[in-house]
Amino acid sequence: MRTGTHLLGRASGDVVAPAVLGFTGLGCAAVFFVVLHALAPASLNPLREPMSDYALADGVGWMFPVGVGFIAIGGAGATLGLARSGLLGTGWLRWAMTVIVTSAIGTAVFPTDEDFPLSLTAEIHRYAAITLFVAVPVAAMLAATAHGHDAWLLATGLVATGLLVVFLLSHLAVMPQALQDLRGLFQRVLVVVDLAILGRFCRAAHRATMSNTASGTSDTASRTQDTTPRASDTASGTSDTTPRASDTASRTSDTMRGECTGSVLPGVPG
Repeated sequence: MRTGTHLLGRASGDVVAPAVLGFTGLGCAAVFFVVLHALAPASLNPLREPMSDYALADGVGWMFPVGVGFIAIGGAGATLGLARSGLLGTGWLRWAMTVIVTSAIGTAVFPTDEDFPLSLTAEIHRYAAITLFVAVPVAAMLAATAHGHDAWLLATGLVATGLLVVFLLSHLAVMPQALQDLRGLFQRVLVVVDLAILGRFCRAAHRATMSNTASGTSDTASRTQDTTPRASDTASGTSDTTPRASDTASRTSDTMRGECTGSVLPGVPG
């Protein structure tokens, strides 16, 4: 029982840590983004302005890189969870998750600016953000096809891809002006979808690890039960090795008869 409890406790810690890290990071990112939009100056139009411009707002701009940093933490939790549950593999999905984490870090560390042409840090920020937006739907579709057909994950990955295409095209003159004025909305919906995808990764990893843990605990208990002597078997063995009272009494009676027969009385031949 002590061994089983120890194994279960250790496995539970392995299950909880990546899931808590992932969900906490994604939840904090969502909270920071909501608060940032609530406290940002009214001159920033969320339907038109990209989220990166909110980093330039006085007093509250610091919330944007912090929120993106929490996306990196959530992606790291999802990656660790998928690895521990055996769902990450060693192929393209692992690379996609690694790109998600590193590009989120790059987006948070290198801020944008208002200068034109853009500075080096602003260029790094731009391409890191685009890489992040590309890597999330790619990872979703890779995961959906690698371990069974996850219709929700596949459909959400396709939705994220469509939103990304529209968002990128909204920066070009080929799009109608009305759609260009909604580029900020497209980006924010894309961020929400990406957070949902990463949350799905955390949930799938948590459930798979819990299932593996339950299976391993059941196997351990079964092996322990098989190697533990049963009480009935022990009693049977004890019964077999203990002389029966009737057998002892019979041998005692035979001995006494032998002693009587073998005794020699004086003057009487034996």
